[in-house]
Amino acid sequence: MTIERNWAGNTLRTVHASLVEFLLDRSRSGKYYLDLSRNRTQIVQHCIKFISTGRPFSDPKVDKVHHLAMQFFLRHCSECEHTPQLRSDVLSFDSDGIHSQKSDEHYN
Repeated sequence: MTIERNWAGNTLRTVHASLVEFLLDRSRSGKYYLDLSRNRTQIVQHCIKFISTGRPFSDPKVDKVHHLAMQFFLRHCSECEHTPQLRSDVLSFDSDGIHSQKSDEHYN
């Protein structure tokens, strides 16, 4: 495993494919098992929370993270576990506030 440092923080990368195979096989990995569907659900929920924070887009780092959050939200939404909590988060998501905030900042 390697840790890559970048503007968004630290990224943990696996160097060998057998580690990924091990982690995705519940019978072999036991307590270390990674449930991708469940993990993707958590990613989608974190993306929704970040996008909904109303942070100013004038900060280039926030704008990049916002772009990544939107990208990951769309990418993982179709591959996640559709839980009642995720459904609630998606239904309560206020996209109007995001669009108006971004528009306001472009005109100021």
